[in-house]
Amino acid sequence: MNTYKQTTSELFDLQKYAIKLGLDNITALASFYNNPQNNFPSIHIAGTNGKGSTAFYIAQILRACDLKVGLFTSPHLYDFRERIRINDTLIEESFIIDFWRDIKEKVHNLKATFLIRPP
Repeated sequence: MNTYKQTTSELFDLQKYAIKLGLDNITALASFYNNPQNNFPSIHIAGTNGKGSTAFYIAQILRACDLKVGLFTSPHLYDFRERIRINDTLIEESFIIDFWRDIKEKVHNLKATFLIRPP
């Protein structure tokens, strides 16, 4: 069984595949989980600057309205889990370990990656 440190190390190692433009990989990975993004309302923030701040402000406004809020931002500063929060709470290390164990083979088959800027 992988530890959290081993798991994040494997995730960071995905940079070896380099960045691939297009939506093919994310479409395949989302399909693997039956497109969960279609099952909840979401706000996608795009642009060059200020996405993290804008996402944080919107999340705080929605929380003030007593809504359950998931927030994904990147990069992280200290801990990979900073990227994924639910109601301002970092997700559990065990969730990342289990998620990676579940999808690892698919990610490697696709040579999928994501941009990481570890501290």
